[in-house]
Amino acid sequence: MHRFNAYRIFEKEGQVSARLVELGIDDLDPGEVLIRNSYSSVNYKDALAATGTGRVVRRFPVIGGVDVAGMVV
Repeated sequence: MHRFNAYRIFEKEGQVSARLVELGIDDLDPGEVLIRNSYSSVNYKDALAATGTGRVVRRFPVIGGVDVAGMVV
């Protein structure tokens, strides 16, 4: 099974945190879009989501990375 690294944002007991984790395609929710990325960055919106400020995320966990360039696979 193909594995990949993702910037995943978690919430536990009201505390929001983020870290790089290794995931597989089976770990994704139905309907998620899989992108073979060429470039990515953590932008202002991702920082808000990862720190829990700004109420950007509606449900956890979520993969951060709004800015991505690549090919949908």
